[in-house]
Amino acid sequence: MTAGEKARVLVVCTGNVCRSPLIERALRHGVGARIEVESAGTAAKVGSPMDRRAAAQLQAWRMEPGGFVARQLVAGMVAQADLVLTATRAHRGAVAALHPPALAYTFTLSDFSDLVAAASAPVLAEDSGLPALVRLTAAQRGMSRPRPAAEVDLVDPYRRSDATFRQMLKQVSSVLPPVIYALSAAVATNAEIPRRMLRGVP
Repeated sequence: MTAGEKARVLVVCTGNVCRSPLIERALRHGVGARIEVESAGTAAKVGSPMDRRAAAQLQAWRMEPGGFVARQLVAGMVAQADLVLTATRAHRGAVAALHPPALAYTFTLSDFSDLVAAASAPVLAEDSGLPALVRLTAAQRGMSRPRPAAEVDLVDPYRRSDATFRQMLKQVSSVLPPVIYALSAAVATNAEIPRRMLRGVP
C-alpha cells in the first residue's frame, strides 16, 4: 500500500451470492470509505445478483444491497488485497492455492474475529494501517487452541431453507463486530477510537 491508497479487503465464499455479498456490504457500511471492500466466489454464479434473502437482510439493517454482481475469484484479486476473509477454512485453502503468499493474510471471518478479539485491541499508530493489523493478527495464530472447523465455517444457505439462512445470519452477526472495530481502528485518523458495535447488526 502506498500513501493515499485505500486498504483492500476481499471476502470469499463459493457462489458469491449469499455469504460474501452480505459480509462485503456490512463491512463497507461499518468501516467507511477508507477501506475498499469487495467479494468474489471460488465457484461464482458469475453475473448473478445477490440472493434475495441477503438483499432483504441488508435492507433491514439499513444498508445498501443494490448494484451487486457475482464475480469469479482470480489470483489477481487475491494478490491486490491486504486482507482476505473467507466463509470457511476450505475457502482459505482455495485462496492460497491461487496465490500462495496470501496464506499470510487470509483468514476465515470467524478465525479473524477470534484473533482480533484475543489480541486485546492493540492501539495502532495512525500510519500503521491495515497491513500492520494483519501482521499483528497473524502473530496471534497458535497462541490459543483454534475452534474446530464445524464452529468456524459459515453454513452455506444457497438454495437451502430459510432456517439455514437464519443460521448463517446468526453466525455472521456474532463474529462481525470485532472485525469491524479492528478494521476501523486500523485506518482511523485518530490512533484511538471508541469501541463500538456496528449499528444495525444485532
